[in-house]
Amino acid sequence: MRILNVVGSSPPEACGVGDFVYSLSSQLRREGHEALLLTSRFPTSAISEDWVLRNVEAWGGGARDEFEAVIKQFRPEIIHVHFPSAGFAKTDGSALFSFLEGSGIPIVSTLHEYPPPPDHSSHVSWMYLVRASAAITYVRPNYEAHLLNLLSDDQITMRIPSAPSLRRASLSTSEEAEQKRKLHSQERRLVVTFGFNSESKRIDLLVDLIDFRRSKLLVIGPIGVAPDYMQKLVASISSKGGVPSDIFTGYLPPHEVSNLLRAADIACFLDEIGCGEWSTSLMSAQAQGTYCLATSVSRQGYVKEENTFYCLPSDVGTMRRVLSMMSYPKSSGYERSSWSEIATSLDCIYQKCTSR
Repeated sequence: MRILNVVGSSPPEACGVGDFVYSLSSQLRREGHEALLLTSRFPTSAISEDWVLRNVEAWGGGARDEFEAVIKQFRPEIIHVHFPSAGFAKTDGSALFSFLEGSGIPIVSTLHEYPPPPDHSSHVSWMYLVRASAAITYVRPNYEAHLLNLLSDDQITMRIPSAPSLRRASLSTSEEAEQKRKLHSQERRLVVTFGFNSESKRIDLLVDLIDFRRSKLLVIGPIGVAPDYMQKLVASISSKGGVPSDIFTGYLPPHEVSNLLRAADIACFLDEIGCGEWSTSLMSAQAQGTYCLATSVSRQGYVKEENTFYCLPSDVGTMRRVLSMMSYPKSSGYERSSWSEIATSLDCIYQKCTSR
């Protein structure tokens, strides 16, 4: 089947939804589908596959020319739109989604976050996409409540799982030790956090909780924080004896991130509203078998199968206690679901949409 995946951002641009769509498109292609990924233009890219089309300059109604060209050449049987993503953030996509609806090609949407509030600039885009979709899939629990009174009787809805955005590392014990040696962390525990590091990820709290004499901190991934917050982080790290330039990695290729997550003693995800089970960053760390500390509003305590300790976002005392542990267990890795399972679920949706 010819599937056109549409997303505002894609690696190496910082966007968890973009990572999801790239992994999904790769899996669909492995399973024999003709899948293309249409996304925003990006100045430099470490990813050069010919099925990743970086054609869109802006996502308003002006994107119609790019879409018309791709649709005419590729003739997709399904247009699969993923919302939201960083590239969609500054536009009202209503004109674009209206054009897609008029194309006559079934639209499948995957909604990766709860709806934006009515006064948010992206709310109109969300509404148009919901109404234009033949099928609506979503990754977060209890999403159906947000769709009441918006759906027609013939629209399909289904929750789909998420999966790690990184492949499992295959490091030996000696190779893990070498990773730590390169980071000057042989005698200290290696503490990492990974993802698009916004203020809501509370890197400042992690800095406050760590004893830099015993721990080496590594913040993996792009930093999307305001300059004054970054200045505060640098000052806090320096005051505790850390070296900021040794802590922030910026964007790294996926295999390097996998290796660092596997070599780490503990990976921390201290999101202020809780790190949901849909988080591809948390799942990527769990897939490496590394001990994780994650905030959650619905789960507390150690879950052995996941090698993860969950605590409330407000429970700083428990975070401090976990971070002061003498050692952390490693596991063989945990994956809640696979990209093959996700692709199979979506293939069923695609078949229903095209058979009408």
